[in-house]
Amino acid sequence: MIGQRQRQRMDLLPYLAVVNTTAALALVGMVLVAGYPLTGYMDETYGYFLLLALGPQLLGHTTFNYALKRVPPVLIAILLLAEPIGSSVLAYLILGEVPGSTLFVGGGIILCGIGMAVWPKRRARV
Repeated sequence: MIGQRQRQRMDLLPYLAVVNTTAALALVGMVLVAGYPLTGYMDETYGYFLLLALGPQLLGHTTFNYALKRVPPVLIAILLLAEPIGSSVLAYLILGEVPGSTLFVGGGIILCGIGMAVWPKRRARV
């Protein structure tokens, strides 16, 4: 809801600059506090880091931030519930990771809930 309010006042690119910079600094801070290294990974791992930044972050989250100016934040929050499902599909396709059976049960429930929330409701005639 804060994002929606800010998007009414700010264009997309300045908003993204603030949000993504804040998120990046917070994540780097958490990594440092947890004692994990920021360097020393294999080149392939850095490639995956880059793909994560370009795909889910810049394309996916930018789309949601763009929509905040036009779509109720509750609807965006509901749609964000599908992220783990999409991540699991991509992990299967890209990394060959086979999801557990709970993904299909839980994912089905989540998708049904999303459908119920976004599907136009018919009004009963009285």
